[in-house]
Amino acid sequence: MMFEGPRTYRVQRADREPLVRFMREALESRGCRIIYASEPDRAPFVIAFETLAGERMGVVAYAFLATRTPTKNRPDDERSFQVKYGSKLENNLHEIYQDPLGLLTTVFLGISPDEGFFVAIDPELHNPTKFFTGSNEQRNFVMCE
Repeated sequence: MMFEGPRTYRVQRADREPLVRFMREALESRGCRIIYASEPDRAPFVIAFETLAGERMGVVAYAFLATRTPTKNRPDDERSFQVKYGSKLENNLHEIYQDPLGLLTTVFLGISPDEGFFVAIDPELHNPTKFFTGSNEQRNFVMCE
């Protein structure tokens, strides 16, 4: 029996490379050895690693850039990330991948490489999700520090 991996989306390498680097460096800073990291031109990103204790793990990361956009009547520490993959013209509902074997953990997160933080949301709580919600809108997730 063959298991399919996650549906992938072409993304801008230059825009996504800092997100993949942030995840790799975070794992390496905790003593993990990166076994495999997918290229930053296809999303979601897959990273397999080995912990200091020798345990092997992997993540499927739906990662987006977390930004600060000052908005009147909104908290100063608010950050948001836009969820955008695929085309506005296709069916908007996308299944968030869950490994049928339970070997890979799916994460759905906004990353701020410049500020050195990330925030994650429960991928199953937002599954399926819309990667585009309208002709000029994206799905936004908002967080405060």
